[in-house]
Amino acid sequence: MSAAVLSRATPARRVFDAALLLALASLTAALVWAVATQPRLLWVDVIYDDAYYYLGVARNMALSGTSSFLPPFETNGYQPLWLLLLSAAAWLFGAGDRALPIEMICLSMVFMLLFALAAGRLHGRLWPALWVSAGFPAVMTWGLETVMMPLWVLLYFRAQRWPAKGTLASAIFLTRLDGLAFIVIVDAYDLLVGRRRLVDLKHWLVLAPVIGAYFYVNWAVFGIPVPVSGLAKAVGNVPGENLLPLAMFAVAGRAVVPLALLWIALGLGGKTVLRHQREVVVLLATCAATIGYYTLLSGWAVWGWYFWPLMLLAYYVTLECLGAWRDRSAFAGSRLAGAALLLLALALFLDLSRTAAGTASRFARLAREVAHQHVELWSFGRKNSQLVDEIRTGRMAPGNAFAMGDRAGSFGFFIGNGYRFVHTEGLVGPYGYVRALRAGQAAEFVEKLAPDFLVVDRESFTENDSVLVVTEPVQGWSVRTGPFALCFSKDAVLSRDGYLDQTRLVIDFHRRVACPQEVEAARRSMQARYGALRRSAFPSEYKDKTGLAGLLTQP
Repeated sequence: MSAAVLSRATPARRVFDAALLLALASLTAALVWAVATQPRLLWVDVIYDDAYYYLGVARNMALSGTSSFLPPFETNGYQPLWLLLLSAAAWLFGAGDRALPIEMICLSMVFMLLFALAAGRLHGRLWPALWVSAGFPAVMTWGLETVMMPLWVLLYFRAQRWPAKGTLASAIFLTRLDGLAFIVIVDAYDLLVGRRRLVDLKHWLVLAPVIGAYFYVNWAVFGIPVPVSGLAKAVGNVPGENLLPLAMFAVAGRAVVPLALLWIALGLGGKTVLRHQREVVVLLATCAATIGYYTLLSGWAVWGWYFWPLMLLAYYVTLECLGAWRDRSAFAGSRLAGAALLLLALALFLDLSRTAAGTASRFARLAREVAHQHVELWSFGRKNSQLVDEIRTGRMAPGNAFAMGDRAGSFGFFIGNGYRFVHTEGLVGPYGYVRALRAGQAAEFVEKLAPDFLVVDRESFTENDSVLVVTEPVQGWSVRTGPFALCFSKDAVLSRDGYLDQTRLVIDFHRRVACPQEVEAARRSMQARYGALRRSAFPSEYKDKTGLAGLLTQP
């Protein structure tokens, strides 16, 4: 924090801030120690499965300069800046199974610390930044690129000179391509509401070449200007049909969004003053833009790390609540509005506190397991780790090829480059696989790789006494084309393990058989219904238990 901030802070606040920073440093040290010294099963879930895709590509970038998760395919299915930082760390400090996770943890904690310090310098308090970070763990603690966004956004809102704004805008874009919507919305607000001059758009002199260079490099190297992961999620999508992102944002922002909207309404009515009006309005609009993108251009759900604009909205709304509490006279003429804001602020506090407590509980559970050296196989990350150990002890020889869709991140990273791999979701695959998904030829694409084994997790499988059916991929909701059925003889199942409400199958891919006609007919029928394929794979998540599962068990 700056000297000015420290001079305003009371001794009690300085002690409190120092305690928070010490706690963050202690957590980082404990996680690094656990990864460095403890069995993999104990710490594999410290990093979320999707973050392992970054680690796999970073390893190959550092070791061989290839943009590949696993051989034989190169991919651009990642956000560029986070991948570059991880690749640099791997090149400098090592790309081993333990080194890279440690580097990801340290980088994540550094960005969380910088966000807190910048927030303390600019707004006088450290704790709101750390509290909101704990309230959105998927954004800040799972090892994903979004841990960088709060720092860039915080600084971008305060940047004045166009070279600095252009540099920060470039960092935002390269951190997440959807950050470009945030930059455009800030510019629109400044021009329309702030009535700033057009000269303030000079930061595009820095940003535009960065955008152009990114698209050109991707086109030249991969044959497509945008990440293949986003294209894979758009295969078969009916624009406007996928309303699940809207529902997920509504649930995640159940307290913060109404509070922000009420505050803006009161400000427009002259009842109160928004100290951070620009930030609140821009971030609300960014949330709307994110929802619009995933409902129109993607057929998948949104995951927790996509809520980065919602987290920042929660941060600035928290600052508004603190400011209003200091100046309660602002609501002297509108007690009803003050009461409504107080109730919504309390709801936001309880909501974020509940999630923050869950984040703390997650790390406490890890600490207990490390202390007692007791491992429970309660996650697919641990099942992946267990399977990798079985493979490495000689169950499946190096050089074999694996196919896997959802939950393949930690499996692919830890199994390493001694094996070939195809990601049936296409998120870290080649552009050719996306084209095959679009053309309805993905099964043929997978067959040409000649995989030896298929690894798949489901709650429910389609099977009868002789045939097992696996549909890939299953995460999409609006998917009129793309998913395909793979059918196997029942003796193709090499292992069947249960955990939680899931079943993990390892299947001998060479024992594939032709799918019964009724299976193909049922699959096409379900692709005509929103979300039906995913419901058939994970029926316990939905009230509607119907779907492809059970079709072949009919007499």
